[in-house]
Amino acid sequence: MNWEPPESKKALVPILEKNIEAWMNGDSYIFTVELLDAKLPIGRVAIRKERSPTIWSIGYWVHPEFWNNGYATEAARAIIDFGFTELNASSITTAHALSNSASKRVIEKLGFIFIRENPRGFIKAGKPIAEREYAINNKQLYLL
Repeated sequence: MNWEPPESKKALVPILEKNIEAWMNGDSYIFTVELLDAKLPIGRVAIRKERSPTIWSIGYWVHPEFWNNGYATEAARAIIDFGFTELNASSITTAHALSNSASKRVIEKLGFIFIRENPRGFIKAGKPIAEREYAINNKQLYLL
C-alpha cells in the first residue's frame, strides 16, 4: 500500500467522506472484496480517473491471510471489466512497488504491458518507493 493505515476509526471518517465525494463526482470507485459464503471483507479494489477522462488507474489490496488464493486477480479482473464496459476507458494503468513480487504476478496474469520503472513512484513514510508501471487497453484485453 502506498498509504499508511489510519490510527483510529475516527481517522477513517474524512477518508470515507472523500471516497463518497469522488464516487459521486465519477472520479473514483472503491469496492470491498468479500468472501461471499462467509460475508467476510478481505480487501479493497479501486479504479481512479487519471489526467485524461478515458485513462483510469486501478489498485487492489488483499489481507495477507488470504493471499495466494486468486482473490486479487479476480477482483482486479472485475474492476478492469468495469473500467472498460461502464466507464468507457481507453486504457487502464497500474503499478507495483519493486519489492512486491506478488502484485507483479497478478498484473502479468491480467495481461498488462510493462511501461517503465519509476524510481520515485510514490512516497511512503517520507521516502520515495520505486515502482514498475503498466498499462492495458481494450484491444489487448480481448486478445487474452
